[in-house]
Amino acid sequence: MGMTWDGENIYTSDNSKVYKHNGFSASILDSFTVSFQRTGLTWDGNNIYGGDCSFDKLYKHNGFSNGILDSFSSPGGSPMGLTWDGTNLYSDDQTAGKIYKHNGFSSTILDSFSSPDAMPTGLTHEHMGC
Repeated sequence: MGMTWDGENIYTSDNSKVYKHNGFSASILDSFTVSFQRTGLTWDGNNIYGGDCSFDKLYKHNGFSNGILDSFSSPGGSPMGLTWDGTNLYSDDQTAGKIYKHNGFSSTILDSFSSPDAMPTGLTHEHMGC
């Protein structure tokens, strides 16, 4: 349902768990259970973020754990993809067919546009640096 990379390990999710893999491999280093359908994942260097299309919410987890630091309602009805650019969260919504740029991790939308595909399901951000 979701996937992200932290520069060292890949993270994946299914309907009930989020997994931290050993590098890019099937070997699992750690996992935690969620009580909702985790869609979309992104990592900010400290915390993992996930969407939930059952409750139409976006969540900021406490590190890599099922503890929730913050959450808010998704701007659309079915969040599917997430990415973090170092400052702002981006989400896409399958029901609304839109892509959103949030102000940090908040429900405040800085910008949005209709996806070229009616049902977007994934996002990524290119990190430019030296």
